[in-house]
Amino acid sequence: MPYKFKATLWFSRHTQLLDFVPYPPLAAVLGPAVVINPHIITHAAVYAAAMALMLLLIRSLPRRAGALLLLIVIAALTEFLQRKVYGNPFEWEDLAADTIAATAVFFVPLASAWISSWRRVAVPQDSPK
Repeated sequence: MPYKFKATLWFSRHTQLLDFVPYPPLAAVLGPAVVINPHIITHAAVYAAAMALMLLLIRSLPRRAGALLLLIVIAALTEFLQRKVYGNPFEWEDLAADTIAATAVFFVPLASAWISSWRRVAVPQDSPK
């Protein structure tokens, strides 16, 4: 059998986030060659862009949190409908990628404000003489 890359992790046939070289002779030479699955990256990019758009349109934090929850519900509903309509297995990897990407973009402005508050506190003011 020729050596080839498999489309799944060697210890899980259902996880598609990373690909490894599972064959011992090739893996001994190359090590675990990691390849990112473009399908998962596309899911993450679409939901990150959707959350970024929500951040531009919505200013209040509670409404932004509601938009994040709505995006996660839409992602879960999409995966559920794909299962019901097409008979595909529920793709937990897609839902995880969507949730992680949208949540990461949600926290970017909060982290930015938090870090900028450090600068205000950390810079001492010189007293006039």
